[in-house]
Amino acid sequence: MKTRFGLTAVVLALTGMHASAQTAATPPASLTAAPAPAAAPAPAKVVPALETAQACTPGCAAPAPVVKPKPVVKRVPAPVTPIREKVEVIEPKTDATSDRAINQSKDWLNAENRPTVGDDGRVMFTYGAGLPVVVCAPLRICVIELQPGERVNKEVHLGDSVRWIVTPAESGSGKSTQTLVVIKPKEVGLDTNLMIPTDKRNYYIRLISRSSDYVARVAFNYPEEAKAAWEAYAAKRAELAKSEVADMPAMSIERLKFDYSIEGDAPFKPIRVLDNGEKTYIQLPATAKADEIPVLVVLNSEGKEQLVNSRFINGWYEVDRLFDRAALILGVGSEQRKVVITNNARYKRSFWNFGGER
Repeated sequence: MKTRFGLTAVVLALTGMHASAQTAATPPASLTAAPAPAAAPAPAKVVPALETAQACTPGCAAPAPVVKPKPVVKRVPAPVTPIREKVEVIEPKTDATSDRAINQSKDWLNAENRPTVGDDGRVMFTYGAGLPVVVCAPLRICVIELQPGERVNKEVHLGDSVRWIVTPAESGSGKSTQTLVVIKPKEVGLDTNLMIPTDKRNYYIRLISRSSDYVARVAFNYPEEAKAAWEAYAAKRAELAKSEVADMPAMSIERLKFDYSIEGDAPFKPIRVLDNGEKTYIQLPATAKADEIPVLVVLNSEGKEQLVNSRFINGWYEVDRLFDRAALILGVGSEQRKVVITNNARYKRSFWNFGGER
């Protein structure tokens, strides 16, 4: 009876060991609930349960198999773009006066200042006709040439002084020294403005930067210079007109005699002849050139030419005496041109008195 009971217990023990070897044991709850390590450990060698069971002596419990932990994958959250709140800009209200001023400024800024071709590759803008636009490029220089003798007052002023470089330079010497404004952009796609104050005027210029296009040399035409030259010319002519009147001797109008006749056709034909009883005055036309002034001679009773004391002042011949007849002669031979002036009162009287010239 005891021997049968012992054999039955051995059979049951062997049967349990064989069942535990075929079915993996459930890992303890403490292993599954443990937090995952920060870094995956080196892979561990898993011993098969059957080998463990065979190594185990009868009556021992089978050890639990080692479970390989799952690798931990770190997920980086996507960057969150901050939501920018729209800021409402409140601009001050304008009235009719300010609106008119803004429109006038826009008209000047948008006015076409068409460039022209200058010497040595210069691009010429008309000063004051509108806002000049100068195109520059990185790694290139644009040069603005001021009028010779013009000087910059202290420094120039830039709308964007961070991404633009503006430096001065000079050429020539003495009174003919010319100031050069050298411009270099740092980036492409810039748009700003430049003001250059000088001892003669202020320059307002728009600057644009492109990748490759640029204007190498810029200069200006000055309409006020031409206007000033014409005003100076008019003033000089007015002074000459005054001097012409001043050069005429003081005389009473009652003594002036205009009874003269003029014969002949030439560009220098006089437009007026008169005398004051002592001297004779002959006015030539304004078309008479200074290098083609005719010679004045007096004609005697026989028609022969005689020299006479005279002088030409500001378009007038002043003769130191009265005459019956005189002539203005230019050229010789077949190309000679001649105009005869007759003092009608003296010539008729001398003819009837047979007295010749007096």
